[in-house]
This record gives sequence, structure tokens and C-alpha cells, in this order.
Amino acid sequence: GRKPTYVVIGDGRDEELAAKQSWPFWRVNEHQNLTALVHALEWQFL
Repeated sequence: GRKPTYVVIGDGRDEELAAKQSWPFWRVNEHQNLTALVHALEWQFL
């Protein structure tokens, strides 16, 4: 099977701090950002 990918998703300071714990951070301010995340996951960039 495939190895899972965990990503911190958000738009605030709390999410950024969590991301500093060696978790990838994906800022989502609008729908386009979420669409880009889906594409990155589909293409296994993360």
C-alpha cells in the first residue's frame, strides 16, 4: 500500500506553528488553494 501523507491545512497562526513540528503546511485562503492541494496530492508531490 501507499504511505499516508499528513498535511496541516489552515490560514492561521496555530496551523503555522503546528507545521513547524515537521508537518507540511498548506495555506488555504480561498477555494483555489484547496484545489491546488488536491492536485498536489493526486500527483504525489507531497
